[in-house]
Amino acid sequence: MSGLFSTEGKFYGALSLAADLVIVNVMMLVAMLPVVTGGAALRAATVVITQLLNNEAGTPVRTFLREFTRKWKTSTVWWFITTALMLFAVYEFYVIFRADVGNTTRLLLCASVLSGVCVLAAVSVWFYPLAHMGGVRSTLTHSVQLAFAQPLRTIVGVIFTLSPLLVFAVAGSQLGVVVVFYALIGAAFTQYLRWERTRAWSAASQPLIDAVPPECVLPSPRYVQKVCQKLATL
Repeated sequence: MSGLFSTEGKFYGALSLAADLVIVNVMMLVAMLPVVTGGAALRAATVVITQLLNNEAGTPVRTFLREFTRKWKTSTVWWFITTALMLFAVYEFYVIFRADVGNTTRLLLCASVLSGVCVLAAVSVWFYPLAHMGGVRSTLTHSVQLAFAQPLRTIVGVIFTLSPLLVFAVAGSQLGVVVVFYALIGAAFTQYLRWERTRAWSAASQPLIDAVPPECVLPSPRYVQKVCQKLATL
């Protein structure tokens, strides 16, 4: 029994991780309240979560606050772009469902808009973790390259990114429980699971990984170039 509650035990480690994820989740949501700070909050949360995955020393609060005010311009610009495009997608869905068209045409139009949303999510999956590397153009270039070079990881990232929308859509009478879950830990927990899975795949392909940025478990631009060159020879 004493081993169960030991600071070196798995039970204590799980509780400690859960507490850290709650802290990250709450700080991220609070930091996103002004709306315009959403991009910086997402990038800061990603850095903290990847440090938790790496078992690196440091407190989530201190790391989040440091990263929230550090190199925030690139992630903020992308946040504005994605927010505008998502609002446009919502408007498109509104127009499509009010339009006097056949069911087949409506389905095709919805599929085209949804495809655009998925592409935007695929790029965003890589953009925020790489936002510390440079400006919007260079980060966007690397994000698009990674989206094509790592299709499986990108698809899983998109699924995890869009999963809250699906959960809220099917919640029904349990909507209150879902809201409380995501308000406390859900958003951070979802991102943790995503990076935990992708890191496992990275370990399986370790011979290809040449360099990893110090702040995240994602491949560096040099790795992106190396992978793309390898794919071009296939």
